[in-house]
Amino acid sequence: MSAHPIGEAATAASYFVRSLERGLAVIGVLDAPEPLSLSEVARRTGLSRAAARRFVLTLEHLGYVRQSGGRFALTPRVLELRTSRRSSSRCANPRSSRCATTTPSSASPAFRRGGS
Repeated sequence: MSAHPIGEAATAASYFVRSLERGLAVIGVLDAPEPLSLSEVARRTGLSRAAARRFVLTLEHLGYVRQSGGRFALTPRVLELRTSRRSSSRCANPRSSRCATTTPSSASPAFRRGGS
């Protein structure tokens, strides 16, 4: 996942919630092949070590992160945050939906993020 540095996406809009941006940045960097130390989370997100610790421990308390030997990793619970199949199938190409229902093959929609 290519995460934006914290604050890059921020706007002057009154609805923007910076804490949510920061928490999602932590989730984004924890989507790594190997568990990360608290210092690595802080460095990769641009957060202070204290702020990174609060976010990681909150995510751990909520069941989205596990800790082992001072290193942190996402748990399968983060999959609950993904778009549901039902809502993503409404966005999918009708041909792929038809293919999935008329053949023994599976079909999964993929959505591009960002520019070209």
